[in-house]
Formats: sequence, C-alpha cells, structure tokens
Amino acid sequence: MLRETGVPEMRKMTLRYPGHFDQILLLRELGLFDSSLVALGEQDVSPRAVTEHLLRSHWAFAPGEADITLLRVEIDVDADGDMKRYVHHMVDHHDRATNTNSMARTTGSTCTAIAGLVASGRYAQVGISAPEDVGRMPGCCQLILRYLAARGVAVDLWDETLS
Repeated sequence: MLRETGVPEMRKMTLRYPGHFDQILLLRELGLFDSSLVALGEQDVSPRAVTEHLLRSHWAFAPGEADITLLRVEIDVDADGDMKRYVHHMVDHHDRATNTNSMARTTGSTCTAIAGLVASGRYAQVGISAPEDVGRMPGCCQLILRYLAARGVAVDLWDETLS
C-alpha cells in the first residue's frame, strides 16, 4: 500500500501478547514454517503442516472465550499550513447472540459489502483490487461503513487540529 499511495511514512502495528514475537521467531528459525517436504520415516511431510496440526488445538478458543478486534488509523494532513489529523477508530467484540467472532464480523462483513458493490455495479474495476482501491471510488467507503454499522460494526471518525 505504501508504494501505491505515495505516502511518505506509514506504519502498521499488530498487538499480540508479550513474548509472541520471540516465540514465532523461534518456530521460524527451527524451520517449522517450511512448506517443503522432508522424509519422516516412510512418509514425506512438510514441517509447516505438522506445526499447524500441533498448534491448532492450542490456538483454538476455549469455551466461552471471545475475540476482540481493534483498529485505529491516524492520517496527518498539511492543509494549507494547518496540520490536521483524521482518526478512524473501531473496537469490535465477538457477537454472542450469533456466535460470530469479531475477526469474521469485521473482515467478512467488509468483503461481503464489497461483493455487494461489485454485484450492484457501484464498483466495476476489472481485475484484482485491493480494499484501498475500492475505498478511493466516490461513495464506496461510506457504503461499506454503513453496511458494517448495520451489522453492529461501528467505525468512529473524527478530526482534530494539531498544533
């Protein structure tokens, strides 16, 4: 996205539990994400497939456990010498009524909204499109945000003048 937008500085951060990064690095250094086949006895297996199989039960939600999705986008703009910050903020929780994970609600609903834009002809770009391509089309971002809000996924928007 940074190459496509011409934005001089962009950062993406993901929150994980303390120590997550070091543990993932260790798994990578041990070769446990490698997809190439290795001989194990009389079978060929990929270390990645074994890792996925072993970790699946450890990474599954426990009964009653729920996820949460947080999103914050800050865009600083120099508007005729006045610095302005535009903020998009979202906190979404697992929907217990429908037993739908927050990650499914936020990503799946966004994909469904975009599919609706394509089906209705509101977005008619041919080929592969990134979400930011859809958001650049007039009116599409607002339609997606309304679609999400109707499903209980609210993205708050505000701006503030910076000193």
